[in-house]
Amino acid sequence: MSCSDAYPEAMANTRDGAHGGEQATRGEAAAPEPVATEPENPAEARSPKAPVRPGTPPKVRAPKTPAPAADPAAAHASETPAPARTPANPREPRTALSAETLAEAERRLCGLVNALSRRIEGHVREHASALGLTAPQAVALRELTGPMTLRELAGRMSCEPSNATFVSDRLEEQGLVERRPHPSDRRAKQLVLTPKGATLRDRLIATLTRESPLSRLSDREQDTLQELLLRAVAG
Repeated sequence: MSCSDAYPEAMANTRDGAHGGEQATRGEAAAPEPVATEPENPAEARSPKAPVRPGTPPKVRAPKTPAPAADPAAAHASETPAPARTPANPREPRTALSAETLAEAERRLCGLVNALSRRIEGHVREHASALGLTAPQAVALRELTGPMTLRELAGRMSCEPSNATFVSDRLEEQGLVERRPHPSDRRAKQLVLTPKGATLRDRLIATLTRESPLSRLSDREQDTLQELLLRAVAG
């Protein structure tokens, strides 16, 4: 007796199971494979959405606020370079300039001062000669605004006391000045204009102020020039 005759039901089940498995295998082979689709938002592909629980309201995304438009005035202000720093103190050293530039400026200024000094000396010499005086004698008469010692006169004439002594001797010989005792110092003497010397000095002052090299400057400009020169020669 064979196994199929002894167990007919079991064999039938075996054939049915094998037939069903074959049909299932054929059905799986016939099913089309799913096509992978690229998500519109790459972020959604990287982070899968969590399942939505029943009763949970859907999330509403807030609309994006557009960025404010750029202000042309502010952009222009940011592009505008900052103004150069101005020293608060006019006497602040100009460290930004090179030594060569400063030396050139000093050379030009010294040349201008010397040129002005030569023109004034020539002007004094010309008008002094017309009055029968030398240039140093005219300068001494111009600086004798009152009684003063020889040392004080030398300081005003910007010369040595010995030179002032020589000039005052020539003026005294002409009867233009005389020596008098100092009122508070017995060891010193003062130079004082005589009436003749005072008259000649008035004529000298009047002629020197005409066509002076400084007459091209206004009174205010002359004051400014004097102030600047005083600051330059201050110790």
